[in-house]
Amino acid sequence: MLVISTSLPSTRAQRRRIALSRSFQVRAGGVRNKLPAMTILDRFRLDDRVAIVTGASSGLGVSFARALAEAGADVALGARRAEKLEETRSSVEETGRRAIAVETDVSVPEQCQRLVDETVDAFGRVDILVNNAGVGTAVPATREEPDQFRQVIDVNLNGCYWLAQACGRVMERGRLSYGV
Repeated sequence: MLVISTSLPSTRAQRRRIALSRSFQVRAGGVRNKLPAMTILDRFRLDDRVAIVTGASSGLGVSFARALAEAGADVALGARRAEKLEETRSSVEETGRRAIAVETDVSVPEQCQRLVDETVDAFGRVDILVNNAGVGTAVPATREEPDQFRQVIDVNLNGCYWLAQACGRVMERGRLSYGV
């Protein structure tokens, strides 16, 4: 059965009240079909959440940032290529959400902390972290130099840790937060 409703709840609080009333009605033997329908996408809304996306200058990072904004989140963008970050920022703002772009090398702990600090300054908190920054070498492992491998580890492993650590310091205890 397909249900189309033109009066979907617009805020998280309204959706929560509807969900609670549905739950109560079912337990009390009431009739559920008197309430407005809620789609699966409504359940995944991120209204008024704040997300950080690393590696946001290209590829999946751009797609993650745009999708989070379309779901209702404000987005802080981090990557090494500042000029590309500005393009992503514009794309996020086209959705009607706010965005900041912060040039960030995630292999440097101080730059990870700066990204988090600027996010909190701009939006007041951090709810979601998408640790997407990553590098690879085009060299077979049998010919890869130790410095090349260290760079991959510094970005792909250590960078995730530094950013998660910085976010963990500011994410509110007891508040539903996400890390990817």
